[in-house]
Amino acid sequence: LPEIPKLIEALGSPDDAARSRAREALAKHGAAAREALEQAAKDSADPEVRWNARKLLRRLEEQEATPPPSPRLERHG
Repeated sequence: LPEIPKLIEALGSPDDAARSRAREALAKHGAAAREALEQAAKDSADPEVRWNARKLLRRLEEQEATPPPSPRLERHG
């Protein structure tokens, strides 16, 4: 996805609102952003980008580990 590198770069923005928007957009991309986030967490020269990338990766792992709620079965009497 072409927007992911720009969103990763925005994780290091001096503007807190821009960082927040980038985090939320990357979270919505989910697994599609994982490889780029892993790369940024390891290799980015910007410590803010590395920190935010690691935080998002943990968030993705938690979402994947938590099964979606099962639909409630209704009794028809």
